Amino acid sequence: MIRKNKKTQTSQKIFSELPANAGKDEILNVLRDRYKNASQLYGSHFFNLEELEKRISHMSASRLDFNLFMEQELNFFYRLEASAMKKQDELKKKDELNKALEKIMSENDEKIKHYPSAFIDNLASYEIRKLSGAISQYMDICYPIIKILLRGSTYWNQIHSIFGNMERFYQNDKTGITMLFKHYIDELIQKGEDGRDKIERNLMQTGALLLYRLELSLKNIENDLTENQKNLILEMPTSYEPKDKKLWEGKTHYEIINKSRVMCANIIDNFRLNSLAEHAYNQELKE
Repeated sequence: MIRKNKKTQTSQKIFSELPANAGKDEILNVLRDRYKNASQLYGSHFFNLEELEKRISHMSASRLDFNLFMEQELNFFYRLEASAMKKQDELKKKDELNKALEKIMSENDEKIKHYPSAFIDNLASYEIRKLSGAISQYMDICYPIIKILLRGSTYWNQIHSIFGNMERFYQNDKTGITMLFKHYIDELIQKGEDGRDKIERNLMQTGALLLYRLELSLKNIENDLTENQKNLILEMPTSYEPKDKKLWEGKTHYEIINKSRVMCANIIDNFRLNSLAEHAYNQELKE
């Protein structure tokens, strides 16, 4: 019989189905059953049946006090159970987090899949290829029309400088890999997969900052346009690329600037770069 003292009363709840005169074997069999159930639930690395049997054999061979043995075993059982439950809860939370992150990544992939994928190198990640493709596409569509509209104005130097820096992300079938992406690939080779997250975060932030600066500049131009300028329809040069001419033909100055700004903002938003862009821009202002 197990002594009914303050230390054992709580632990003995798992043996409540036994009669008061239960023998040692009956009590040990219940303990074994509890271990088996717990092992199935939490794993044998927590509830090791072989180790339990070794302790039981040692108790019998050494003629240890059975009541004291059971008291220690029950306390040990509940400590193991508490640790196992905590670990299981941590794994559950981690699994939930991973599923949430997978959902975010899936939603992000859905938002950027319509952008072209620039070939950089086999080591380049999907997001980097897509960002390069998005910026390259944007420059092909918007830079020529903005150049026609703003060249010679007080805004042109600033806009031209931003586009000049964005060329580092520009890739097409006719151009080779830019120095920016050569450096990116060299870093990946040197630092390996362990360094990928930091390398790509810095690269994404660089692109985000350029897009953010361009968006702000276009927004300022948009706000500075007079009513006459807003409603003025841009005359398209006859030499303008026919496929792009359809996109802009008949558009007012305001519509061209606004559309260019919104397209720029959409890239930032679709790649979830808002926070990175704002942080980098604020840091730039401080410096």
